Amino acid sequence: MANGLLSATRAQATLSSARREACLEMTEVRELLARNIKRCRGILKISQAQLAERVGCSTTLIGNIETKKRFPSAENLDRIASALEVHPSELFMEDSAAITAMRAKYEVRDGIEGKVLEAIGKAFDDEKSPSAKRRR
Repeated sequence: MANGLLSATRAQATLSSARREACLEMTEVRELLARNIKRCRGILKISQAQLAERVGCSTTLIGNIETKKRFPSAENLDRIASALEVHPSELFMEDSAAITAMRAKYEVRDGIEGKVLEAIGKAFDDEKSPSAKRRR
């Protein structure tokens, strides 16, 4: 009888250990997902509300995913990835090459956009200057 009780206790301990490991793994998965969604939103310069609108869900859901309180359904995960312009699997990677490439692309785009806006502003300033009026 004692051996049976000891075996049952060991089995429960092993099961509890496996559950703890599974919970830790799920926590890590949620952490990666939350971090990468926030990272992509930052790159795209969109708010939680804007992402929720693109996805067709509530801002609360996006916030809960980012704070690791909820995990999205497969359908919402697919929609979130699409709205963030990445494959769903990229949202679960520690160092996603696709997200890094997206950041580089948007940094270049932002740099070009800044230079174009600066040139336009300068052109309008030149247009307003007294010497520009004399040239007409």
